[in-house]
Amino acid sequence: MQRQEQDFVARKRAILAEIASHTKDKSPKGFIDEPIIPLLDLINRHPDYVTTSSCSGRIAVFADHQLEPSEAQAPATTGGLLQPTVTTEGITDDDTVDRSHGQWLMVTHDPLDLKGLSKSVREWVFAQYAGRILAYDGSQGTKAEEEESSDAPLPPFATFKFEPLIIHVQARTLQAARKLLTLAVDFGFRNSGLKVSDKRYMLALRSSLKLDVPVATIVPSFTGTAISPAGDNSPIHLVLQPLVPDRYLQTLLRLGNAKFRENLTAIDGFKACVAHACFPGGKILLSADGRYTDVRDLASMMRPVGTSVETKEERRERKRLEGLRRQEQSRSQ
Repeated sequence: MQRQEQDFVARKRAILAEIASHTKDKSPKGFIDEPIIPLLDLINRHPDYVTTSSCSGRIAVFADHQLEPSEAQAPATTGGLLQPTVTTEGITDDDTVDRSHGQWLMVTHDPLDLKGLSKSVREWVFAQYAGRILAYDGSQGTKAEEEESSDAPLPPFATFKFEPLIIHVQARTLQAARKLLTLAVDFGFRNSGLKVSDKRYMLALRSSLKLDVPVATIVPSFTGTAISPAGDNSPIHLVLQPLVPDRYLQTLLRLGNAKFRENLTAIDGFKACVAHACFPGGKILLSADGRYTDVRDLASMMRPVGTSVETKEERRERKRLEGLRRQEQSRSQ
């Protein structure tokens, strides 16, 4: 058995055991996004794949600079201009971006319910930081055009984002990894990729259904809460200077919701695509009640490396699944 396959077997067993333990995972939410569970369940059923992390999609606003930094992280200014924080996008085998120098102002993994407008547009977009927004006077766009040809550094932005489904998958073999990658790209997930190392084969499955729109700049205000940068006694309070009017923010919220709907349709479509291509006869293995078996039930199906004897639990599970498979085959005839 090659090193990559040994790593795969051990890691899949550990991941499924962690899911079965009902403990919180390493994501900020601490659990899997509900809309993506059936797809992850399906992928994890295949002997050649295991999902290592995922996101079903989200609407978010990300600030390039923390609005409430600690004194050690206090913003540097030159002539009253806040200097952008330089970040390094470190890529791991799970393709995780380091955003530790910035701050998420708003994140939701579900479409926003905009009916009735119980909140102001700014409260929807900037959440608890809505009180940090200056008035929009319409001059920001003109000012940006004047500075476009200059060499002045760009200020840090607050960016409205829609980020689609992303699933990180480890494959048992290079052949299996290429098969799933080809399937994803042919389906339309054009931003998918494969990373090969001497330890494992990692896939990132994702579409190009993105939205990145700067909606405000982060600027210092000398009239608010005092934050004293090193070597500068001037009190600085970071605020958001809007680049667009509230009507435009409302349009972005509606557009984000539309992309959410498109993203959920893509999740269902790719699930059907995986079922057709990766399982005999294109049949999805169902539980007795016609629904997906919860992914937590799969932990007992991974046998430790080198174990040749089936446990009673594994044999019982195998017999149950074989019976369900025969039922599905008889229905299709």
